Amino acid sequence: MNFKAECTAADVPSVRDWIHNRGGLVVWQSLDLSQRPMYALGPRFDADGSELGPPSWRYGQPELITDEAEVGVRTDVLFATVPVKLRRHGMGLVLSDASLRKLDRVCERCHDKHGNARYARKTDDPIEALLDPEPAMLVTYSDGITPLSEWSKHGPH
Repeated sequence: MNFKAECTAADVPSVRDWIHNRGGLVVWQSLDLSQRPMYALGPRFDADGSELGPPSWRYGQPELITDEAEVGVRTDVLFATVPVKLRRHGMGLVLSDASLRKLDRVCERCHDKHGNARYARKTDDPIEALLDPEPAMLVTYSDGITPLSEWSKHGPH
């Protein structure tokens, strides 16, 4: 089944609130091909009822979702934690070439074994990431995707 958006189990309460109480779930597609992830999710309106704009200049026109059946809930399972080395790139940090190759190999093994793979930083907080003495990337695979409408009725499967 194809979904217009996917979220994790941890995001379900927020996504349901956005769909039912905040004007819907807005999917912002990134125009910047170097940015990961390629989309951002958020509510249409803030808590005061004002319409929200894009998260940054990198996003184009949004798509509005008001039906829970159009959102899939991913059940991610941790495959590996990959220690990495970071190097400065302008005002930010990027993976070193060797770390990127190592991450690619682990993702390939995960994909071969489970049919899919994705990676994410150990933390989403940029300050915490800068100060982390042991930076790492988490490689996960999806154990299945359930429509949010079914997840709401029965919980995870």
